[in-house]
Amino acid sequence: MSKVSTATLKSYFKTGDTPTEANFINVFDTLKNLDDASWDVDITGVLDSSSKLQTIFNDANDGDTIFLPRGIIYVNTSVSITKKIKIVGQGTIVKITSSIKAFSLDIDGVFIQNLWFKYFTGTKNSSQYGIFVNSKNDFKINNCSFEGLYHGIGFESTILTGSFVPSEITNCYFLSNTVGISGGVRGEYVNINNCRGNLNTTHIEFQGGNINISSCILTAGVDGIKVMSGANDSHGTISGSFINHLSGNCLLFSSITNGHIVDSCNFFGGTIFLQNCTGVSLQNCRIDVANVLFENAVGSVFMSNRHSSGNTNTINKSYNGAPASTVVSSSNYNLNGTSYAGI
Repeated sequence: MSKVSTATLKSYFKTGDTPTEANFINVFDTLKNLDDASWDVDITGVLDSSSKLQTIFNDANDGDTIFLPRGIIYVNTSVSITKKIKIVGQGTIVKITSSIKAFSLDIDGVFIQNLWFKYFTGTKNSSQYGIFVNSKNDFKINNCSFEGLYHGIGFESTILTGSFVPSEITNCYFLSNTVGISGGVRGEYVNINNCRGNLNTTHIEFQGGNINISSCILTAGVDGIKVMSGANDSHGTISGSFINHLSGNCLLFSSITNGHIVDSCNFFGGTIFLQNCTGVSLQNCRIDVANVLFENAVGSVFMSNRHSSGNTNTINKSYNGAPASTVVSSSNYNLNGTSYAGI
């Protein structure tokens, strides 16, 4: 395991050296072997390394990079990150066997990359997270996997009060979690891009505003994306994503008040349900679902969508008898060019 600062990195080049690809590889090989035996983190997954990781993170300086070694690191107590550091795995599995927040981000500007957070055995409930962010901004989580947890990633109160930089969850994989990504109360200003979800009960759910989901593939779960009511809820976008093979609600908006745009997505299986919400626009989507239900969906717009014929594809503007001021445009058609049925 290595803790490397920018100054340390520069010190490995001689004055006047040109940082060519060859000598960069040599430097990186050196960095990977800067393991400090006194850190003594078990990589077999047998011994709890929570306290040792906590010491390493506490001793870091802002701007340091911590390289975690290849192997399994067992974490049985939440590890708090209070320095603006980058944590990079090298074939590293973080083993979780209890209902903890394995890594808790308690400062702005943390970057976590290339880690696999995995549940093995033991107690698991709604308090369990692979990574949890509380009231912090400018976090970046890239190329990480989350398997078998209650929550993969959770964030709340991420209001832009610190660095004023939106946060990013990119290129991550969520497998067989209860909730892949969870944005709690005032979980806001997060870009979720190019993520893959499979077999999660709920792939993504959030309550806050300014959440932008793009280029994600979410398959074979119960619920796809759930946008729930909360302070400053919604007014975000979902675009260019595939939400397929769902048995519940592939898309649910429930009691939101600030509107949302869903654009150029592909939905297959399950139900699209807009319930007691305001100002949701669904446009330019390919839809092959059992039902599209509008229940008191005030000011919603349904336009330029295309239905295929694999499911019943009915649209109910006044589901459950609730009146709706929903615009279903004449620009919607089945793939064969005929008009929608059941409007």
